[in-house]
Amino acid sequence: MFEKSNNQMINDYRRSLLYVILLVVITGCGGGSSSEQDIVIVPDPIVDDGSGDGTGNDNETPISDNSLSVVAHSENNLMAIASVTTEENAQVIIEFSSDNTTAKQTLKSELGKEHIFTIVGMRANSQYKLQAIITDTNNQVSESDIVTHTTGDIPADAPLVEVLTNEENSLDGITFFAATEGASTFYGVDGDGEYVWYLHGDNIPMSTSPVVKSFGDGRLMLLLTRAVWIINTKGEILKTYDLPTYHHDVNLLSNGNLLVLTTEVATINNEQIKGDKIIELDEQGNTVWQWSSIEHMDTERFPGVLANRVNNSQKDWTHSNALFYDAHDDTILLSSRSQSWVVNIDHQTGSILWILGDDKDTSADYIANFFALTTGSWMASQHAAMFTSLGDILIFDNRNESELAGSIHNSRAVRYNLNTNEMTAEQNWEYIIPKYTQSLGDVDELSNGNILINAGGPGSSNNAHISEVTPNLPSNTVWEMVVENTAIYRAERITWQTFLTGAASEIQIPDNDNNTPLDTANCSEAIHFVDTNNPDNYIDYNLDGNSNADLFGDALKPTLSVTCDDEVLYVSSNGATNFDWINLGQGSATPSTINKNWTIPRNPSLTSQQVSLPLLGPIAVTVTGLQIFGPNENSADNYANPVTDGLLNYCGGHTREYHFHERAKCFFEWETVGGAESLLPAQTPGVVLAYALDGFPIMSPWECTDDTCNSTVKVNSSYRYIGTGDYSNENAWNFHEYDADLSPLDECNGMTRPDGSYAYYATDEWPYYMACYKGPTHLVSDNNARFNP
Repeated sequence: MFEKSNNQMINDYRRSLLYVILLVVITGCGGGSSSEQDIVIVPDPIVDDGSGDGTGNDNETPISDNSLSVVAHSENNLMAIASVTTEENAQVIIEFSSDNTTAKQTLKSELGKEHIFTIVGMRANSQYKLQAIITDTNNQVSESDIVTHTTGDIPADAPLVEVLTNEENSLDGITFFAATEGASTFYGVDGDGEYVWYLHGDNIPMSTSPVVKSFGDGRLMLLLTRAVWIINTKGEILKTYDLPTYHHDVNLLSNGNLLVLTTEVATINNEQIKGDKIIELDEQGNTVWQWSSIEHMDTERFPGVLANRVNNSQKDWTHSNALFYDAHDDTILLSSRSQSWVVNIDHQTGSILWILGDDKDTSADYIANFFALTTGSWMASQHAAMFTSLGDILIFDNRNESELAGSIHNSRAVRYNLNTNEMTAEQNWEYIIPKYTQSLGDVDELSNGNILINAGGPGSSNNAHISEVTPNLPSNTVWEMVVENTAIYRAERITWQTFLTGAASEIQIPDNDNNTPLDTANCSEAIHFVDTNNPDNYIDYNLDGNSNADLFGDALKPTLSVTCDDEVLYVSSNGATNFDWINLGQGSATPSTINKNWTIPRNPSLTSQQVSLPLLGPIAVTVTGLQIFGPNENSADNYANPVTDGLLNYCGGHTREYHFHERAKCFFEWETVGGAESLLPAQTPGVVLAYALDGFPIMSPWECTDDTCNSTVKVNSSYRYIGTGDYSNENAWNFHEYDADLSPLDECNGMTRPDGSYAYYATDEWPYYMACYKGPTHLVSDNNARFNP
């Protein structure tokens, strides 16, 4: 297990560019009828902080006489290397387009004089026009001359593709897949079905069913033969993991560990059965946790042909094909194809929490784990089970052994809503695919809410069929592509912006010259944060003299840093609590860290429309660097109010990767180890408790009554509870009603403060922090991939 970086190529290009003769083309930018969406990046104001290799430009004249050079990529016909040298420190964007594509832009380079870009996302055998947009330290913008570059061929073995449908409400981006025929490699096609990416390089250990997964930040994970690679969209290897023999799936956890699906064999009733084992490997390759299907599942159940199929004298009893880790509850979904079950596993204890699927012929010892299906039909011989952004279960249902057999009725994508209190399941959506797929298959929820479906295996045809459909009933097909005469195990879609982000350098957090983690000298917001790196700011709730680090290891020491530039507040933390973590019987018996780099807009303005919060995932970050989630639980808990449902600890949060739902009470009510009466001043106006992801502060619930602050008042919510007291079965959003007469707070739980600024308030009543966004939401999805405005 080791890490590699691929920087040698860039140095080679630097040397080669010294000998390039510039081609200047006097022509206009091309247009076309492509359905691709423009990505426009407006150059931001920059400040010369001395980090470049020059002294800056002191006059108001834009930088002139800049050179742009473009050369072919040495290994990939669909990429190019662009280089810009500026006379003074500047930042650069490269814009590129062809006659048949709309303009795309790279991300900005860092401040300096030499700027080198890998241009990705170009079609084969096409002439592109490239231009540098240059912003100097006086925020003056200039443009280079236009340079042309013609791309080459795609690999000869690339399968033929045909797009049948491409509607405007499709998620515009790149669809990634790996062909299993010919010289197998990974490919990416745009919305029109044109190849714009392939993985170059020799000695790629392709498996018989290779998989590409997106992390949503421009990085891709490739599942290969006894290896996993993490790459960027330039094709550079960022990290490699050498693995034992595994099959079908691997998940990367936030702590850098891998969940790996392997097999195990046992002799039951004088015959050998093959089951599945999940192992967790740390970054050094050590097994730190494992789970056995033979120890936890019904070894007496062989429901159909697949479970009774014999290979190497072993019955293929479980044949699991997918893992999905849910960090919120620290649980693992396991898709068992031969059993036609989706099993939910407690990551800490290994216990089976529930099983989704038919309980026919199951031992009585397991019956209590099953849901009763109230509407619809169960899946059979399925693939790719996952949680949606709303907490439902989405599945690719092959239907080999279904009551509605796939060979007659075709395969489908299906979604179930779960009630874990009453143990009932409801089929709330399905889409019948125009192809029966007896093996392979994939389904993903996209960032725009649509569903991407890959019917990639053999069945009613030898073509792979990839489609994007709307999530409503009846569904509309908004994008559809056929890949001829090849099998595709899984497909991924990422947006153009994410794709181009993967070809850029990592986000550079501004330097902090104060030798302190909180840059209070240059960042006004930093004065509101608590230095949790300092052990004096720890809350020893149970007064036993031990911190989380004492009990669980040094990794649980909180880390926090705060910096900013003109437009963005950068908060980095490891997610460790600065107060005693107490297990509530949910998930792991020990806490964990989660490294987060929050990017939050500075100086936000109120927008004309309020925007709904994501139902799952972070909506804000506290001044101690911890996540805040919305005022509801997940779908399996009926989106119930976690406060009245009794799911939180003494400080207002829960779970292994700790997050708040309720106002962080312990910040105001308990002494710190350093002797402070409380971490944050109690009953004091103007105390910032958190920052919402739209940039507005979240204040403690005490406020001045006027701009001179002659008196203070406690701020209450304007929502009233209208339920019956059956909290566990009540959707919190449906059983709270806004009443403007209850308090001055608006529907988002905010108001204009006496000094004229806007803020949200952490109230004792629902929604506790926020009910919607009133500010700019362009950075929310960078912090929470489940945000879908």
